[in-house]
Amino acid sequence: MDRADTFLIHGSNGDILVNLSTGAIISILREDDVEDDTAYTNILKFDIVQIKADHPDYMGGMDILDCGFWYREYEPAIKGWRS
Repeated sequence: MDRADTFLIHGSNGDILVNLSTGAIISILREDDVEDDTAYTNILKFDIVQIKADHPDYMGGMDILDCGFWYREYEPAIKGWRS
């Protein structure tokens, strides 16, 4: 997979490398001091349509709170959390 086909999502429990076409998680990158090493493992995929619509400059990486994703059910992005 070409690096141009992926993007990075940042969270407090590590970074998530995501497939740009499908929203599937490619890998979860964690720091050694992360307490919950199961965080993010239940995310099925990210909402690429929502991410592209809300964040046209998403390729540089973004915070997980800015992204909708499927986890048991759909979890929408938390709009305005930076305000």
